[in-house]
Amino acid sequence: MRITLPTGEKVRRGLVVGVGLALLGLELGAACRGGEAPAEPAADSRRPDGVFAIVEPEDPSQGSSPPRAESAPARTAETAPSGERPRDPEPGDREPEDGEPAAEAPLDYDPELWIEVQALDPSIVLDIRYATEDNFVGEPLYPCGRCFLRPEAAAAVVKAHQALQEAGYGGLKLFDCYRPTPIQARLWEVSPDPRAVAPPSKGSMHNRGLAIDLTVIDREGQELDMGTAYDAFSERSYHGFRGLTAEVRDNRKALLQAMESAGFRPLKTEWWHYTLKGASRPLADFVWSCTGPWPGGPRYWERR
Repeated sequence: MRITLPTGEKVRRGLVVGVGLALLGLELGAACRGGEAPAEPAADSRRPDGVFAIVEPEDPSQGSSPPRAESAPARTAETAPSGERPRDPEPGDREPEDGEPAAEAPLDYDPELWIEVQALDPSIVLDIRYATEDNFVGEPLYPCGRCFLRPEAAAAVVKAHQALQEAGYGGLKLFDCYRPTPIQARLWEVSPDPRAVAPPSKGSMHNRGLAIDLTVIDREGQELDMGTAYDAFSERSYHGFRGLTAEVRDNRKALLQAMESAGFRPLKTEWWHYTLKGASRPLADFVWSCTGPWPGGPRYWERR
């Protein structure tokens, strides 16, 4: 086997390369003492000749420097905790401003089944007698004086009320509206006369929310003379009674025409009682609450 040795020029180049690699190895070894990788030269470590100088790492015996926390942005008066601007209030938690109506409270009845008459027209006056002692039983029977009717009956009452106002009257005053069925039994105990009180076994149209007791008032709020008081069980209360004055007859006629035009029919023995024609509803025992809210405020239900 024949071996060919390199010539002088090749030997010289090889020695230069070898010496360079050796020097590089020494430098890397110095930079990697302690098993750490060489730190990347900082921007200011460049020598004037353009060659990067080797940056000595920190002494491992002193421990590594803790990581530098990222600087937080400077706080202003608007973002500092002590002066942090509160979030904009939401509709559900802000206070109403002056003159702004407060949020409506939820109804305490089912509007699909019942309507509080004054919710349709607050100008209607209430004098719910069975919420007071001023009735033929002589004791309060309702927890408080609120007027509920079936929606169709309530709308018809408002129609009659507004017709009377347009005719120059003050409108209607309501004595009784929907009457819970248990109250009917108490009325029957006191007056078991079917001409005046419907027997509980049959029930009244009041118990169905389709009948109403009422009168007419003038523009000053005074009741018109109807010849008898409300719930006066006598022949003078009959619509056909002949011994009435012309004024009383005119007053009863005004009420009769307004109610019939709105879809009601009278009860011949009681000038104050009207029932919605052609309507049918089941008996009910719903009893309203006395905590509100109600149209117009508590003055419409306070016992007199």
